[in-house]
Amino acid sequence: MHRHLPPTPHPHAGPFPPLDQSEQEFRTLVDGIPQLCWIAQADGAVIWYNRQWYEFTGTAASEMEGWGWQSVHDPAVLPQVLERWNDSIATGEPFEMTFPIRRADGVFRHFLTRVLPLRNQGGRVVRWFGTNTDITEQREAEEQLRRAHDELDLRVRQRTEELDATVQSLMHEIGERQRIEQNLRRLNRLYVVLSEFDQAIVRAKNRGALFRDFCRIATEEGGFLLAWVGLVDGKGDVKVTAASGATGYLDGMTVSLTGESAKGPTGIAIRKGTYFICNDFQSAECTRPWHERGRSFGIGASASIVLKEDGAAIGALTLYSAEKEFFDDQQVALLRQMGTDISFAMENLKREQRRREAEKALQQETLERLWTMETLREKERMLIQQNRQAALGEMIGNIAHQWRQPLNSIALLVQELPMTYDAGSFSREYLDKTVATVMSVIHHMSHTIDDFRNFFRPDKEKVTFPVRQVVDNVIGIVDASLRSHGIRLEVTGHGDPQILGYPNEYSQVVMNVLLNARDVLTNRAIEDPQIQVEFDCEGERTVVTIRDNAGGIPPEIADKIFDPYFTTKGPDQGTGLGLYMSKAIIEKSMNGRITASNAGEGAEFRIEV
Repeated sequence: MHRHLPPTPHPHAGPFPPLDQSEQEFRTLVDGIPQLCWIAQADGAVIWYNRQWYEFTGTAASEMEGWGWQSVHDPAVLPQVLERWNDSIATGEPFEMTFPIRRADGVFRHFLTRVLPLRNQGGRVVRWFGTNTDITEQREAEEQLRRAHDELDLRVRQRTEELDATVQSLMHEIGERQRIEQNLRRLNRLYVVLSEFDQAIVRAKNRGALFRDFCRIATEEGGFLLAWVGLVDGKGDVKVTAASGATGYLDGMTVSLTGESAKGPTGIAIRKGTYFICNDFQSAECTRPWHERGRSFGIGASASIVLKEDGAAIGALTLYSAEKEFFDDQQVALLRQMGTDISFAMENLKREQRRREAEKALQQETLERLWTMETLREKERMLIQQNRQAALGEMIGNIAHQWRQPLNSIALLVQELPMTYDAGSFSREYLDKTVATVMSVIHHMSHTIDDFRNFFRPDKEKVTFPVRQVVDNVIGIVDASLRSHGIRLEVTGHGDPQILGYPNEYSQVVMNVLLNARDVLTNRAIEDPQIQVEFDCEGERTVVTIRDNAGGIPPEIADKIFDPYFTTKGPDQGTGLGLYMSKAIIEKSMNGRITASNAGEGAEFRIEV
């Protein structure tokens, strides 16, 4: 229980005992400070209050003597105050506590109360001196500060959560961008492979070379670990035909269209006649027989693309990547396009083989007819050569020679149209460009017919034409072909010589010599192939000299190179009529001379008109 001490009557007049002079001076001094001050006896009964106490509480001295101060305390807090105050009285220890005191208008304000014991010389507590300091504004400020701190803490937590969410979002976005960038790099690699594949298809001379190019491009340009082509033999086994990259993986490996290996990626692609993607090579059931082998070579994913010929599956091209999940939908679409291109290449090679066989048969038939004519009309050879209109076989051979490449170009362009349409790349711009190219080739073929017709027409007229312009026109036609074979062409000359003759036929002569030099440089694989064209005047004659660095003309064929149907290229690459017709044009139609000899590092053709 709290100890409530009743007020103690004092024998002196007034509510409180009389003061000696020093105490009176002290109390007068304390009346001048802003705090509420008071003095209590040793037992805790208050015997004096300063002026500020009465003014603040609006009480009289008679109300406050003894324990009357309890009347201005908050009843809810008073028990705690009394407990603390009684403890201090009992122990003689200083007292400090914060509690509300009622103001004269009934409003409670918070005070910080501090009480100090006053002791006599013997150390006994004889008085208690207390001060009450109004800390209401401080408490309110502290409360506002606390609320502000809580609000700031809340905002900091909210902002931290927002920042965490933002960081997580940014990390996700960064991861997504990295994934997109990685996918773009993969797509770019496949685009490069696809582009190089298309170029290899254009260059391909046979199936084996085409397969080797495919494998090399896939590893060198596409960055694949391994690429190999397997063809199905008569026993149903898939035999390695070409490979590039980590070819050790293939050592001793058996793939068949029957048995356990038929369930692998390559076997599935061939049996189903399409493609097959395995994005987790080390875990997929279909690659189980090759898991250990694949781990040793770091294989993460594979893709197999069927190879078709005449619509039938004959093998597959299989690619291996070090990255798991390498092939996504976009890359699968590119692989499907790759499969379409490969099928086109296979069919085109087949058609080309058939064309060469038909051409060879036609040439053989033509040779037999010419031989028969030569036998029957040996005595009239010079007359037949002079009567050019009778040389129908010669004209047909030359037209075939001149038309072969344009017809191939038109065939390739026409075959490309449905493929481009199927691939979704068909546009008006592409159509117009293709039509323009075809019309240009047809126009050239039409000019070829006109040139041959004019050549055999006896009443054609000669005109004066600039040599440099004709040479430049020819170079404009063959320059791309020369550059594609890495051949450097250099043209020099003096002045602007003019020739009286037939510019179209003269152009054919220059073109035949340039293309002949190109073929020799290419077939002999010259390291730094070069062709030099020089034009000059020697008296009344204009001389055009064409030199190459292909090693020259072998002595055993030097006197045969202008013979009809003589060629060193083989029946599938030439008819042997180009230089023969060139000699006929220059020497018979234009009263000039064309000769061939060895000079420097190669052959030199000299055209004088």
